Amino acid sequence: SASVFDVPTLPVSYLGLSIMDAPEWAAEWFLRLSKHQQLLLRELDMSLQAGGRILPTIAIRTLLESLMINAVEDQGSFKKNLSAFEQLGHLTHKEVELMAAVIDTGHATTHRLFVPSTDDLRTCCEVVKHLLQRIVLSDKIHVIKANTPPRPSRKPE
Repeated sequence: SASVFDVPTLPVSYLGLSIMDAPEWAAEWFLRLSKHQQLLLRELDMSLQAGGRILPTIAIRTLLESLMINAVEDQGSFKKNLSAFEQLGHLTHKEVELMAAVIDTGHATTHRLFVPSTDDLRTCCEVVKHLLQRIVLSDKIHVIKANTPPRPSRKPE
């Protein structure tokens, strides 16, 4: 049977979450995070760069929980937090399914010593990146709406 050490690791800086080489949008959402979330993301990035799979998976689960609780307060369980997050319009139903799968991967890693494959970890990372992009974009949509002039009303014929 394959050992954890037999599986290839992710390439260095796969996520591009390091502040020094992050794209412009990443720096923007990074600065909107709490100091605790920023530290967690930095440690997640360092662990990915070192080829880790266990600690990044646990960090992703922790980061998602933190983002949800900041928005909806703790509802007592991940499932209830996800539901409240969806009800506030932060996620679509399909995104809730994605987040639930990522959180379950984190649970399995934390409680059942599961080691996700490189592809599974890459998917978990993509889900987190999508959520963080969405947070920034949702704020920008309000600005775009405010800056767009209304459509002129039609004159009756």
